[in-house]
Amino acid sequence: MTAIVQVCAYLLLLQTLSTILGKIYNANRLHLHPFFCFDAIVVRERASWEEALEHCREIHSDLASVTSQTDMLLIQAELDKSPFTEHVWVGLRFFPGGWRWTDKEHDDIDTSDILGTNDTLVGVSLGRTDFWQESEWEVHDCEQRLYFVSTSKMFSK
Repeated sequence: MTAIVQVCAYLLLLQTLSTILGKIYNANRLHLHPFFCFDAIVVRERASWEEALEHCREIHSDLASVTSQTDMLLIQAELDKSPFTEHVWVGLRFFPGGWRWTDKEHDDIDTSDILGTNDTLVGVSLGRTDFWQESEWEVHDCEQRLYFVSTSKMFSK
């Protein structure tokens, strides 16, 4: 029998003179802290961006939103377990008017400085050029067939 370990993280905010610093700590369920838990699922099935979005919404929750360093680290940890080094779709897409995350919770985050602007419908992928390198963002035609990362929000408090 395989034991399933649920990993949660909570954010501890420390207020300094003019800066708020966030620190992430591992927590078990016995600690009473504000926390969030979600699964990042690397789907090893090639799909267009739209097909990936549909799959994630039907089976999990959504395509992954990578809107913080914490999100990046959690998703990168899942990618590190995967045998491939290709790019994977995430839930960021350029629509007329600008970049939008599929979860609609992070529309206030400006990604144009990272990704520029575009006149066509393109999606963004996340990946590594080799197994040990840091993540990199790339813009792809939404019809390109890539693996993708879904998220499943388990709960938050």
